[in-house]
Amino acid sequence: MAKYTGSTTLISGITQKNNGNFALVEASAVQYKDEENSDGSFKSVEKKIEELSAAVGNPDIMNDEDLNSMWTEIFG
Repeated sequence: MAKYTGSTTLISGITQKNNGNFALVEASAVQYKDEENSDGSFKSVEKKIEELSAAVGNPDIMNDEDLNSMWTEIFG
């Protein structure tokens, strides 16, 4: 059987109600695949952002290049 390389539209035209005053995705529901929690589950983007916010100004934690790389990986 040939490998399928096409695409299928699952949802078209998602719009937010209430003039877009709510998020379509919550950061706590998105997993950051490159780091795990102590229980082996993936860390959430929300948790990673909290860690980075706590580390602002500490060059031993993450430099600008690391931060830019992470944001590019998460958000494309």
